[in-house]
Amino acid sequence: MTTFPPGLDPFYRRMMDQIRDYKDVDSAKLCRTILAVMSTVRRPITLDELAVFVDIPEEASAEYQALAETIRLCGSFLTIRNRTISLIHQFAKDFLLGDAAQGIFPSGIKEIHYLVFSRSLHIMSRILQRDIYSLVSPGSSINDVKLPNPDPLAAARYSCVYWVDHLDD
Repeated sequence: MTTFPPGLDPFYRRMMDQIRDYKDVDSAKLCRTILAVMSTVRRPITLDELAVFVDIPEEASAEYQALAETIRLCGSFLTIRNRTISLIHQFAKDFLLGDAAQGIFPSGIKEIHYLVFSRSLHIMSRILQRDIYSLVSPGSSINDVKLPNPDPLAAARYSCVYWVDHLDD
């Protein structure tokens, strides 16, 4: 069992209580799902990647500020920097996987792993294609690759690298 610094455990419990008590039931559910995904992924993920794993409201998914506000609803568990979301620190992850697990994983953590896995397969099957960056020559140096804007792999990057790891959990 993880020992939290004094005062941190009650602070996290209050944040979870606030999320549970949101008047907007959809916002509370969205926060719990975001926290569940963020506590199970292998690295911080971008807003584009999060939108693959979580049903973000249409108006929020297209606009950075609205999506960032959705993340802020999740309390002080998460932080956003340069469009990348991460847990504030390891204690937050330990709390979410431990004391808060029943609240964010009502059907068990395997359901979230399945969600990440199945949505990874879906996004990869939809996006991946031969020569996605139009390199033409298979021997191109990585230094010569210019990412198109928008990057067609932005939403699928996590899935392309990490989805197999979730099979072991």
